[in-house]
Amino acid sequence: MSKTSLEISLQNKFIQLFNNTPLSINAPGRINLIGEHTDYNDGFVLPAAIEDGNDNDVSVGRISGAVALVIAVLVAPMLGSIDQAFQYIQEYTGLVSPVILAVFMMGLFYKKATNKGAIVGILVSIPVALALKATSL
Repeated sequence: MSKTSLEISLQNKFIQLFNNTPLSINAPGRINLIGEHTDYNDGFVLPAAIEDGNDNDVSVGRISGAVALVIAVLVAPMLGSIDQAFQYIQEYTGLVSPVILAVFMMGLFYKKATNKGAIVGILVSIPVALALKATSL
């Protein structure tokens, strides 16, 4: 999608004022950052419809949520015989928590980080964490 002359003008003004490029954020559907009210300087402020942009990410989130739910349903019966269920859950969430934090931090601070890199990092970390756990037993 090409930028309009207004977008280019605004971007140039932003760079001139802040000596940095503006952050562009995309959300599917509509945006409603301020809400429906009157801006006492210039008039009405209303939500704006925008183009769809994150449908793929939303689909991935829904699929991963469904997979997590299926795993929880399969594991739940096994927890009935354990005295300390919370300790069991904490022990195994501890396998992925460090790498999830690392993926989050890389996404925030490393501009070349990609979705595929994050997924590979998480998937590779699970067998490594399990191997480390097995050697410590």
